Amino acid sequence: FDELTRAVKVMSDAAEKWHHAGGNWFRIFAAIDTDESGTLSYTELRNCIRTPFPGLRLTAAELPEKTIQGMWKKLDSEGEIEIPVSKFMSFIRKHGAVEPTIRMTEQSKRRRGLNKMRSELPEAPDRSNDELRAIIANLERGLNGYFASKGFHSNGSS
Repeated sequence: FDELTRAVKVMSDAAEKWHHAGGNWFRIFAAIDTDESGTLSYTELRNCIRTPFPGLRLTAAELPEKTIQGMWKKLDSEGEIEIPVSKFMSFIRKHGAVEPTIRMTEQSKRRRGLNKMRSELPEAPDRSNDELRAIIANLERGLNGYFASKGFHSNGSS
């Protein structure tokens, strides 16, 4: 494991222990986002990691301060001070490498069309940077609307 993957695993294990989250980071985000802004600050992240329930209650031996700072540097690579929920979720998925607790059967995969080999899937179309940015903007708008409907609030920046 690299250090970020290990850190996310330690956090995920603690989240399961204290929150029975089953990998549901939306539940954890709600506990972390103490000001209910829909964004996450370094202070909120650190407090969630270190404080007792609803925090993860991780000690410096379990997750060193330097690791938390490194994680935040990766999360807030653009210096936004607070990051949106979508960025946090993407980070957790990217570095989580957590096995789902429920595995689909081969029959379920076939029914959903998930058993196709990569070679059977069509090639992804070439997209320009502008087209990709437009797609991302549309996805972010959709996600922001979804999260707003679930009670998460945007800070107004995109």
